[in-house]
Amino acid sequence: MADQELACQFQPYTHLRHEAQFTAAAAKWLKKHAATLAQRKPVAEDPCDLVTGVLKCGTIISGGIRSKDAKFLYQHWETELKKFRDFASYGLGAQRVESEWVFLLIATTRQNVGELNQAQLLTELNQFRKKELGKKAGKVVHSNCLYKMAEYWAKFLKKHDLDVGKYAHRWQGNTLETRAKKFGCTHRTMSENVARLVSAQGAVAKWATSPGHRANMLDPMTHIGASCVDAPTKRKKLAGKYICVLVMAKE
Repeated sequence: MADQELACQFQPYTHLRHEAQFTAAAAKWLKKHAATLAQRKPVAEDPCDLVTGVLKCGTIISGGIRSKDAKFLYQHWETELKKFRDFASYGLGAQRVESEWVFLLIATTRQNVGELNQAQLLTELNQFRKKELGKKAGKVVHSNCLYKMAEYWAKFLKKHDLDVGKYAHRWQGNTLETRAKKFGCTHRTMSENVARLVSAQGAVAKWATSPGHRANMLDPMTHIGASCVDAPTKRKKLAGKYICVLVMAKE
């Protein structure tokens, strides 16, 4: 049973988003430890250690179950996930061990969606730069320091329900420079894109329609940090449900 097939069969959980890196990690872990699982021995390695990208071990959870009946496995996960509606994204792997199937689920909770947004924005940004700049684009990578800056500012804008059109980058002495100092970011050059969006997806495409934001994304850079927070507002003039912050820098 292919991982893609598993992901499709798992679609009834519409409140979850399939995360490819979770599925890859689950499949790799199951294949790597198939012999140990066949002997019904415990496996010391945590599946989340195999997750690649910006998501780190400790921000995700995993759980496994085995059965000869695949339908039972799906019913089991459905029951479990309905208990915990704060799950946001998942990956599912399966491995046949003798006469049984062993399923492994890796999921993240909603408070970690900011990190998932960062992985998505990093991919979108690299694709955009490659399309516009070709070989000159270079590869932009994640910076934990810049991520902390982006997450802090997105949550700050949400907390104070600020109009990002007026206060996108500074408010009462809180500036990009003071935030860099606060988190110890020492990059040579730094810029920032901020937007309130209807969806956290497609932020790069949205910024690309604005000359200033577009120029920032095409400037020479080596690292980014990005975060989108769910920030509904009662202020009618502030359209959009999410506040997204993208911090770009060059060492």
